[in-house]
Amino acid sequence: MSGYRILIVDDIQDVHDVVGAYLKYSGYEVLHATNGAEGLEAMERERPDLVLLDIQMPILDGFGVLERMKDRRRLADIPVMFLSSLDRPNLKVRGLQMGAEDFVVKPFDRAELMARVTVALRRGEHFRRIERTFGGLLGPVSVEELMQTLDLGDKTGRIEMPDMDAAIDVDGKQVLSAGWAGFDGVAALRRIFLIQRGRFSVDFEAEVQTRDEPIGKIQDALISAVVYLDELKDQLEGRLTFESRIEPTGDDPVLEFSGDFRPVWPMEVADSIARMGGDPKENMKTVEGAVAFGALAIV
Repeated sequence: MSGYRILIVDDIQDVHDVVGAYLKYSGYEVLHATNGAEGLEAMERERPDLVLLDIQMPILDGFGVLERMKDRRRLADIPVMFLSSLDRPNLKVRGLQMGAEDFVVKPFDRAELMARVTVALRRGEHFRRIERTFGGLLGPVSVEELMQTLDLGDKTGRIEMPDMDAAIDVDGKQVLSAGWAGFDGVAALRRIFLIQRGRFSVDFEAEVQTRDEPIGKIQDALISAVVYLDELKDQLEGRLTFESRIEPTGDDPVLEFSGDFRPVWPMEVADSIARMGGDPKENMKTVEGAVAFGALAIV
């Protein structure tokens, strides 16, 4: 079996019989609907990989179906091929302008139809892979920019940062949850913004996790995190920066880290205050005090 599911939406039973037989013979799973309204219901019930859509149908015509598909986020990226007995250039142009992958005129040659089905499926899968996930390195792209992109696109997805053992789940314009190295919620989000290191990926089809209450709107979470980091930077004194590397001057570990984390010295200041269990502002005071008293050295 190909693993692809194809929905035929047509009010002519012969089309279902003939085209359905072609598709089943080629290994496709075939779904059927006899008008546009049934077709939309079928798509919501079992998402197809391709829709073969007639234009002239009762209740809702093919153009109406495609228009409604484009308005529904869950259906908008399903490729559509029009199958029509109306061989009119203006209809072909309209269908393609609306976002259809192809326009095939009845009657059609079986081999040509199946070739076009194959091309439409491959093209649709290619773009879904691109849209489903993308990734790169933090630095050229910031966590703030990734979250703003999801916000502007009203997207649902997960930002994963494997080098930091971190993830942020977003649904629409809400931050559902955030996790970083044993911390969660706002505490994790602040630490993610503080570190911002390594690889990232954004998966638009991940099963996002939520807490009892979401963290809040993306824009509110961004503003809060940026203001908090600015306040943390203003707290820095003397030679210390987030990038300063520190290490104990004696055997006393000096700093208490969260969970079972075992430090490898020297560490950057940002890493040390993020890994400590308290609020980062209080952690920063602890680090500054240890440096001032000579228990930690800047290297």
